[in-house]
Amino acid sequence: MGRKPVGERAMTPAERQRRYRDARAARTGQQPTADKAQAARRKVAALEAEGARLLERLTRVADLESALASTRQRTVMLEAEVERLRMEKPRPSPDSELSAENRNLKARLQKLEAAQRAELLRSR
Repeated sequence: MGRKPVGERAMTPAERQRRYRDARAARTGQQPTADKAQAARRKVAALEAEGARLLERLTRVADLESALASTRQRTVMLEAEVERLRMEKPRPSPDSELSAENRNLKARLQKLEAAQRAELLRSR
């Protein structure tokens, strides 16, 4: 029969192995197993949080890329419309041509009337 346990109950093989590894790590200057596990848990939590942040940013980037693509399409359409309008020659309205011609005729008529009056005054 074996020796009686030190505590109220005997250690499990896993507890005994952990105790041995912790004592060995203390002798060699390594980090104890419990601290390694706790550090690993903290690192996993930090990586999960970073993953969530990156996923959120990735979603935002996808939304921005979609908006950029629609803006580029709209820009191409507007540039085509501007080019089409530039290619069209502006046609003057018939009214504006007639107005300009009427103004010229009126000015000439006024000059002729003034010349007639001047001639009549000279002949008297």
